[in-house]
Amino acid sequence: MTQDRSQAMRFLSFRVLLIPALSLFGALTINAQSSRPAPSPPAPPLGAASDRPEHPDFGADPGEDLRARLAIKADQKQHEENLARAREASELGTQLFEAYKTNKTLTADESKKLERMEKLVKKIRNDAGGQDNEDEANTSPGTLETAIKRLADLTNELRKDVEKTPRHVISAAVIDRANDVIGLIQRLRKLTH
Repeated sequence: MTQDRSQAMRFLSFRVLLIPALSLFGALTINAQSSRPAPSPPAPPLGAASDRPEHPDFGADPGEDLRARLAIKADQKQHEENLARAREASELGTQLFEAYKTNKTLTADESKKLERMEKLVKKIRNDAGGQDNEDEANTSPGTLETAIKRLADLTNELRKDVEKTPRHVISAAVIDRANDVIGLIQRLRKLTH
């Protein structure tokens, strides 16, 4: 009977150890399952919309994307055209001043350059958000040479203002400078006629 009793004790101690071991194993299994990360969604097929770089101006609608891209291109083109206009106006101002220093008068060619400059500067002013101003001729330029020198300086300053102004900014400095140039051109016409 000692042998039966000894086997019964072993069996009982085995059960006592087995139950906590199984409980521990079950707890670890449940814990491992709850901390497992969620499976990631399947990758989108190649050529899907997610292959495009994300940009805040572009949404899910391809039509809106195209319109936004076209608007950006048009805005860039307009800015580049304004830069070209400002450079041309500055060149015309320098040419007028050099021609006046040589001839001491304004010829028909210089009058055409003044007209061209006025058109360029008005376009710059309008694109910058300015409007026609009735009060453009407000001060007397003094002598013709002083006025032409001032015109060359103003067109050079206008070019610099347009170059340093970002394309999406409305610049009061550009508008004011353009108004000054237009007013001076109008006063020059009165002095030469």
